[in-house]
Amino acid sequence: MRRFSEEEKCLPPDDARSILLKTITQLTANSAEAETLLQQSADYFRHKRLLQTHAASCGLNLVNEFISECMQIYFEVQAEGAIKGFISRGWDEPGFRVGQVVMVTIEHVPELQLHAQEIMQLLARNGIAITTDPDDEQTVHYLNLTINIPDAGFNAATLSQAVWTMDACVEQIKKTIPCK
Repeated sequence: MRRFSEEEKCLPPDDARSILLKTITQLTANSAEAETLLQQSADYFRHKRLLQTHAASCGLNLVNEFISECMQIYFEVQAEGAIKGFISRGWDEPGFRVGQVVMVTIEHVPELQLHAQEIMQLLARNGIAITTDPDDEQTVHYLNLTINIPDAGFNAATLSQAVWTMDACVEQIKKTIPCK
C-alpha cells in the first residue's frame, strides 16, 4: 500500500473542490443527502448552459434570473427589445416551460367570459396550457399561459417556436379582450 504524505492527503484549503466539499459536508446530514444536493447542483448548471446556448443561437436574451425552492431555473425572455415572457424549470420537472402571464382586471372579466371559448380554442390549437388565478384582493385575474418542452425535444428551434407562438397568441388575446 502506498504511503501518502500529509500534504498529499488533502486538497489545498483554497481549492474550489475543497471549499465545495467542506460546505456540503457542513450542510448535509449524510452522504445520500450530499449526493442529492450535488446532483441537483450539476443538473442546474447543465440545464442553464443548455438553455443559454439555445437562447443565444436563436437571438433570445435571458434576463432577470432567479432560483427558488421550487424553481431550478427562471429567466425572463427578451427579444426585439421587449420581454416576451419567461422560461422556467422546476427541480424535478422533465423539461422547460415557456410562458406569459396576462392580467385581466375585474371590470373586464365579463368580456373574458364572453370570449372564453374562442381563447381556449386558440390556446389549444397552439399547444398552450392555461390556468387562472385571481389576486388576493379579487381585482385582477391572471391567465397563466405555458408551453411545455420536454427534455427530448428541447433545442433552439423548439425554444424559438414556443416563444414566438406564445407571443402571437398573447397578442391575439389582447386584441380580443382588454388586458395587460
